[in-house]
Amino acid sequence: MDWKNLTPRQETGRVLTIDDFKRKKFRYQCTPYTIEIERMVKKLHEIGESFGGSLEATLFDRLLQALRYFDLAADRDNAAELNQAWDDVYTYFKKIVQSASDYIAYLKSEKVEERMMTETFLIYKDAFASYLREFMLGMQHASYNIEALLKSMTGARFAVTAGKIADYQMNIPRLDDRGDHGQLVERYHDQWQSLNEWFLGGIGRQSELSSLENETTDTIRRITRFAQRLGERQQNARSRYRDYLHLAGWFQSITESKKAHELSAVLFGLAHTRHIYAQIPESEDMYREVWDDAPTVFIVKPRVNTYREKTKPGAVISRTQEKQAMRELYIQEKKQQQELITVWILKCYLKYQLCRGIFYGLILKICFNFLARMN
Repeated sequence: MDWKNLTPRQETGRVLTIDDFKRKKFRYQCTPYTIEIERMVKKLHEIGESFGGSLEATLFDRLLQALRYFDLAADRDNAAELNQAWDDVYTYFKKIVQSASDYIAYLKSEKVEERMMTETFLIYKDAFASYLREFMLGMQHASYNIEALLKSMTGARFAVTAGKIADYQMNIPRLDDRGDHGQLVERYHDQWQSLNEWFLGGIGRQSELSSLENETTDTIRRITRFAQRLGERQQNARSRYRDYLHLAGWFQSITESKKAHELSAVLFGLAHTRHIYAQIPESEDMYREVWDDAPTVFIVKPRVNTYREKTKPGAVISRTQEKQAMRELYIQEKKQQQELITVWILKCYLKYQLCRGIFYGLILKICFNFLARMN
């Protein structure tokens, strides 16, 4: 009662005496907010920690049938039939949007991607890929007809239809407050607009149907890629296992230790070599053997922070004359640059004065001609 989630109502049907009536036996009814909260909590418990949803191509077929029925009902005078047809259309549309978005989010979740990287995913990858392909084929087959049907129904025609549905809703007897006729028409128009934008897109952006197709295609590619990597990993491990068995039998058949060391060097290389350094070949002869070139001597430096190369002390050489010569050369270059800038400034000033004199001369000439004509 304190939370205002219950509505009390006095029980008057089983009263036999006045005292029973004075005792005020009540019956309690949950408010609409309480009922919706209970439904939401129950739904959250059913969902759990993962996304639900599904990709059902049959929903697109049902939506197509509902749109066709709605198109036929719009031309009739049965308001109840028209209202039920529109309710079916928008119900199927909401199911498509919610189910598809939830299932795509489920496939993109971190938990599912981790499971895709395990070998047990190979058991389900064919079922996943087949399920997504069937959904793509069914969606594309029905979506083309839905798009054509939506394009054929103009906005003016739906405005008239929305007015009929609003009239039917206003005629339903209700004792509580209801919205006016204009609000109902606006709500139906917004629903119709969202349906059109989801299938046909808007100005400057693609439709949500195209996004769903791209997401489904990318998911199929990702599943195929994960399955291919897992298959390659298993194949590599299987072939490597057989190779190791063959090498083990090969080593077992060798009786001499020297032969075993030679085989190990051929198969696994030198045991302690980390870096290989090769100098520029002395000849461009492609048939020249490595043994024909002289050996390369490479000095290895110790890997310690305190190591420093040995240096010989040298005399301090004075560079005063060279510095003075460089300074004079710099000063001379700066002086030449300044003289060049001065010359250009003078040339520009003289051109400016010349143009100014010509302009004033033209003005005076025009004035004299004007005065001569006036006289």
